[in-house]
Amino acid sequence: MIVLSIITKNSTERLGMKLFADVLISSLQVLYNPIILVDDSISDKTAEIVGMFTHEHGKEDIIERSRSYGYPIITRATARQTAINIF
Repeated sequence: MIVLSIITKNSTERLGMKLFADVLISSLQVLYNPIILVDDSISDKTAEIVGMFTHEHGKEDIIERSRSYGYPIITRATARQTAINIF
């Protein structure tokens, strides 16, 4: 089984909706299911966009926020570990 894992934080705000959508569409070149999204966005709708994308393309989604694992702040490392633990 191939799983697509995406770690994001305010991606649609930073990249723009069009570029982020293009990245998702380009991922369809690989046969995967599900998408694991670890989204720590504060001010955008990245998780909603990925949810709509998975629905439109018949993909399963697992959308979570990073776990802290006892660290005082959330980092890319905790986000990666969250994705690994989900898988």
